[in-house]
Amino acid sequence: MSPISLLELSQLIRYTLERHLEQTYWVIAEIGELRQHHRGHCYLELIDKKGDELATKQRATIWSYSYRTISQHFEQVTGQPLGPGLKILCQVQVQYHELYGMSLNILKVDPNYTMGERARRRAEIVQRLIAEGIYDLNRRHSLPLVPQRIAVISSPTAAGWGDFADQLIRNPYRFRFDVVLFQASMQGDGAGDSICLALEQIARAATPFDAVVIIRGGGARTDLDCFDQYELAVSIAQFELPIVTGIGHERDETIADLVAHTRLKTPTAVAEFLISGLRSYEEQLEALANRLFGYADQYLNRQEHQLSRLQQHLQAGARGLLTAELKHLQQLGAGLGTNTRYRLRFDKERLRNLQKTLYSVSDRALCNEASRLDQLAITLHLQDPKRLLRRGYTITYLEGKPLHKAGAPQPGQLLITHTSSKIVTSKVENTTSESDE
Repeated sequence: MSPISLLELSQLIRYTLERHLEQTYWVIAEIGELRQHHRGHCYLELIDKKGDELATKQRATIWSYSYRTISQHFEQVTGQPLGPGLKILCQVQVQYHELYGMSLNILKVDPNYTMGERARRRAEIVQRLIAEGIYDLNRRHSLPLVPQRIAVISSPTAAGWGDFADQLIRNPYRFRFDVVLFQASMQGDGAGDSICLALEQIARAATPFDAVVIIRGGGARTDLDCFDQYELAVSIAQFELPIVTGIGHERDETIADLVAHTRLKTPTAVAEFLISGLRSYEEQLEALANRLFGYADQYLNRQEHQLSRLQQHLQAGARGLLTAELKHLQQLGAGLGTNTRYRLRFDKERLRNLQKTLYSVSDRALCNEASRLDQLAITLHLQDPKRLLRRGYTITYLEGKPLHKAGAPQPGQLLITHTSSKIVTSKVENTTSESDE
């Protein structure tokens, strides 16, 4: 085997890690050291021990744009700041840099893991879910770009249900949502089983839904105990549709929130989240339409300019030819004298016929170019992407460019595919050329 440079080895390590590791992992570790940078970043050393002996340690970072939120939320829930000696449950990304080596990027910290007896019980459930490999299953589902058919699990008498429905119906953009309520008890001993039963009813529904929403109003912290049950967490994590929670507490985060696809604070926030998703998609379509119209206007302007120049050239050519013929006729008249009037009349008639011919030719040329320009405008209209999408075609983009212009996709890249009613995001796992088949 030929030797390689250190840089090549480092690049190979990074490529191997990126290819074979999951995007994120939930890790239990103790904070060995914690240092805040003046720019707002937080640098940590995470350790793990076997007994009293240090078993391993890793550098970790919480970047400034998320450290304030993570630290404030942790302190609000646990009553103490992040610091050395605390054992935490954190969601991390494994990162490797050729110059700085390997480190962990901390995305989330579950403060409930660090709490007292109730937190330890919850932590045991979280650890069990992680060990069974289902803790983040629901987050792996893709939320549709335009989620409009929504299954809602709530109590019909809950204030949260009324706020949610009112927010959707009265949205300022007049988006239409098809919302179906599946009734369930949202507190008490039987609430967990009631919510699980509602999920089973949604799974058996004849018409599939885009997403599931679990909402309730406010209440005491103890009212949320049903959302910390293992059985309910399993049902949510393994459900085949993305689940959005809006249980109604600013500070408290239940296990149901942790395993759901998206956690929002209140039912109203869930409604705003769905509305903003549709608005974002609408803005993308408007931007694409504006770009198309811009390209069409530019093309038509170029064709009109070209036609105008052709018209000018034809007119200038006709005038030049007429001037030359008139000069030639004058020369003949001067040379022949008074005895050549007949020849002059003949040449004048010929000149008039030539003038008519030239005007006729120029008019036909102008008509032909105008007809060609009309055909180009019709072709542009027929090739409007919206028409193609309605006919069943799709448009796929790679890094903001149409796929046929962006080059061959590489594994790991994202493809954005537009249909008449959806935008589908897919990840390239492998590519095969026609010659390999």
